[in-house]
Amino acid sequence: MKDLAIFTGCFIPAKMPHFEKAAVEVLKRLGINPVYLEFSCCPNPHIKSVDKESWLTMAARNLVIAQEKKLDILALCPGCSGTLASARYLLEDSETRKKINEKLGKIGKEYTGETKIINIINFVYDQRDFIKENNLIKSPLNLSAAIHDGCHIQKPSYVMDYDIESMDELMELVGCNVLDYGCRDLCCGSPMSAVDSQIGEGLAEFKLNEIKELGVDILCTGCPLCYLQYELTRKKLGIATPVFYYPTLLALAFGVHPDEIGLGPKTGNEKIIEKILG
Repeated sequence: MKDLAIFTGCFIPAKMPHFEKAAVEVLKRLGINPVYLEFSCCPNPHIKSVDKESWLTMAARNLVIAQEKKLDILALCPGCSGTLASARYLLEDSETRKKINEKLGKIGKEYTGETKIINIINFVYDQRDFIKENNLIKSPLNLSAAIHDGCHIQKPSYVMDYDIESMDELMELVGCNVLDYGCRDLCCGSPMSAVDSQIGEGLAEFKLNEIKELGVDILCTGCPLCYLQYELTRKKLGIATPVFYYPTLLALAFGVHPDEIGLGPKTGNEKIIEKILG
């Protein structure tokens, strides 16, 4: 087993702990031992717009915590991986690193730059041959699906290495037939909701209505915030298409029972689970 520092972020433990459970089940089957460290918020990009230096110091502290254990960080949220990877990039500048290390020195820490940042979607994509060679897919899902990639897994492009075709391939890996649609790359509206909830919800509604017209079984995303935006909006509007976090689908395809990852009775996913289980 290989150790990786798991970075759950804030929203998953607070609102979607079943995502963490699904991700851990996936990681164990891929030979990864998720190590829990005393991370703080990544922090959220909103802090960057208010005080960039504090934002960078908080991110650097997270990097140092993993660095001290000689571990790379595996993030379950694209926003978190984007923040940490951006911080790592900025800290390559010697003057910036010196300034941030002066602040970190007050708590007895120093950033030296060894820790790498990995997003779980990219990690699983790199493991696709291992998954196939070891026949880890026990229960192909046999679902039709639309994909929402999200903004943060793609941007900033100089630190986020992501290709939307990789997500198509990952969906096919678990037995899903992917149907494309015109506004796939449009934001879910979650960041805008913090400023104007009507605009944010309007973006989610626009995409959900287009996906509804496709007639797919599910909408899949690799981002917890995007998931939450779509799930709340679709329930408010009465749109039936359920939303899934990709590691949850992968766990199901690996043969993990739905009850183990928060998809038991009275969760609103009964029809999809019945279809998956046959």
